Amino acid sequence: MITSAIEAYDFEHKAHRKGKGNSQLETYGLLWGYMIPAKDDKSEDKIIVTTCTVETSALRHNDWVEPNYESIQAKKDLICQWVKTALQPNYSAREAQIYRAAQRRPLAGAVTTN
Repeated sequence: MITSAIEAYDFEHKAHRKGKGNSQLETYGLLWGYMIPAKDDKSEDKIIVTTCTVETSALRHNDWVEPNYESIQAKKDLICQWVKTALQPNYSAREAQIYRAAQRRPLAGAVTTN
């Protein structure tokens, strides 16, 4: 994520080889993971970040960035389907509880370079 932010801000970006380039562009990324609910009233929920992505389809400018929400939804759907098919036959009762919580409240936190 950090290297993508450096690239977006410090290097020129062109739509094609002879086109006008831009640098110092804002960049949009997501942190993906899940939440483990607290076991009791004395403990806190835990947020686990498992990966990050850079939104290459976001509309970027020097002062702002606008994410492509269809891209984010497609990534969310892909990750949820992978978790469902890859982990479902093998998880314990506690992992099943975590999985159900992640289905209700998947973590996708936005990160920008600004």
